[in-house]
Amino acid sequence: MEKSLPEPIVLFGGSFDPVHYGHLRAVQEAAEQLGVEQVKLLPCHIPPHKESLKASVSQRLHMLQLAIAEQPNLSVDTWELEQPKASYTLNTLKRYRASYGDEISLIFLMGWDSLQSLPSWYHWQELAELSNFAVWRRPGYSELNHQVQAWLDTRLSEVADLKNQSSGHVCFLQTTPLDVSSSAVRNGDAMNTELLPESVYRYIRECNLYQTKAGKMNVN
Repeated sequence: MEKSLPEPIVLFGGSFDPVHYGHLRAVQEAAEQLGVEQVKLLPCHIPPHKESLKASVSQRLHMLQLAIAEQPNLSVDTWELEQPKASYTLNTLKRYRASYGDEISLIFLMGWDSLQSLPSWYHWQELAELSNFAVWRRPGYSELNHQVQAWLDTRLSEVADLKNQSSGHVCFLQTTPLDVSSSAVRNGDAMNTELLPESVYRYIRECNLYQTKAGKMNVN
């Protein structure tokens, strides 16, 4: 009898400052294309590549919990939030490997912009030893530098193949492009319920988060 493989563990990390539909829709479409029932969201504590975050740890976590309240296939792993240091993906992946072993497929989701910046990640060459990667396109991004392209050329696989590989492979997903970023929300350029879950939108207003320099939040 052919041994059935366990379902891959699919992870998506970020600062989620705040979470928006650009995150949520891409993750849901990724889960569908990868054929998995669960995706774990990994809010970071201290992002190595960004300036200080605007919302607190508890506020970012609460917004995530509000956003996924009616999406049972999404859950939040708070481990990075609980670490009093910079949140490196390498350490998170090592933790998952220690917990689940070497055979299960780990799939780390990322946008094209993150793929472009991969050489700036902590010990980036070691990441593919621990996980697969599934990448979605983002508006305005189409090219990769030669270092990333060379890394990608030896790892490119079909979406269906990632379930059968524990690590070391990369696929591209066909997610619906949505031109929104957390920075646009923080700046007031995309503060509306078309791009934010209504519960998150209300929470931001109630807590008076992401004010403009004039001291008032710019809402559409």
